[in-house]
Amino acid sequence: MGNGEFYMDCGSYDVSLTVPEGWLIGATGELQNPEEVLSEQSRARLNMATNSHDVVHVVMENDREPGTSTLDSPNDLLTWRFMAVEVREFAFGTSDKYLWDATTAEVADKNNDQSNDLSMIHAFYRPEEERWAPSAEFAQFSIEFLSNMFMPYPYPHMTMVEGVMGGGMEFPMITHIGGARTDRSLFGVTFHEIGHMYFPMIIGQDEKTFTWMDEGLTSFNTAEASAEFWNQDSWDPRKQGYYSIAGTGDEVEPMRRGDLYPLGTAARGLASYNKPAIALHALRSIVWSGAIHGGILGICPALVI
Repeated sequence: MGNGEFYMDCGSYDVSLTVPEGWLIGATGELQNPEEVLSEQSRARLNMATNSHDVVHVVMENDREPGTSTLDSPNDLLTWRFMAVEVREFAFGTSDKYLWDATTAEVADKNNDQSNDLSMIHAFYRPEEERWAPSAEFAQFSIEFLSNMFMPYPYPHMTMVEGVMGGGMEFPMITHIGGARTDRSLFGVTFHEIGHMYFPMIIGQDEKTFTWMDEGLTSFNTAEASAEFWNQDSWDPRKQGYYSIAGTGDEVEPMRRGDLYPLGTAARGLASYNKPAIALHALRSIVWSGAIHGGILGICPALVI
C-alpha cells in the first residue's frame, strides 16, 4: 500500500485460472495443460521458440481469436493451470488483446551438469504499443547478463506483461510494466524488474523494511547493464538524479521502512534507488583503487570480501 513493497514467505502454488476463450495468460509458474488451452498452431510455434535464440511470434495480430490463438471451447471458457514451487508470490496477466513473443535465454549451467541450460522468455503486449516490439530481446539480454553477473537464472521462464500500472512491478517469473515507453526506458524498466528476480525474489530480503537493499542494488545493476547494452556512460552525474539534491538538505536517510518515506515527494526514490546505487559505484572504485595500490587490501580485507 502506498510506498510499501510486499514481503512473503516462500510457498508452492497450484493455480487454475478460467478465462474466456481467445484470452492469453502469462503467469508465475509453468503451464501444466497447454494442450487443453492453446491451439495446435500456438503450441507448434511455442515449441519452435523453446529451441531458438531468435524471437518467435507465437500469437500475431491476426491470430487473436478462439481456434487460432487458443482452442475453441464449447462453453466459451478455458481453464489454464500453472504450478510454481517455493516462490514468494503468484501473479498473472491476461487479455484478448495481447500478442505473444517467445524465445530463450542462455543461463549457463544452472543444473550443475556441465550443460548450457535455457530458460524461456515470453512477452505479452498489445500491437498498438509498438515500443514493446523488442521486449523479448530486452528480457533475453537481461537474463543472460544477470546469469553471468550473479548465478544462473533458476526459474523455467521470465515473462514480460504489458500492464495497466505506470512503472513496473516484479513478481516471481513475471513482471507487469505500464506507461508510455521509449526503447531506452523500456529496456531500463525491463532489466530493473528482472533484476528483482534475484533481489529480493531469490535472495529473499525484506524489502518492506530495507527497501534500499534490493532497489539500490538493482539500480546499480541496471546502470551496469545499460552501459553494456547501449555502449554509454551510465554513471555520468547528469544521468543520476541523486546528484541534483546531494547536499541540499532535501533528502532523507535510506535506513527506514519503505512506508515511512514522506508521501508526495521524491524522497523514497532517491534514498532507496539512486543514492545506494551511487554509493555502490563509489565503493567499487575504492575497492579497485585499493586492489591496484595495495592499500585497502592490507587495511580492510573484509571490505573486499
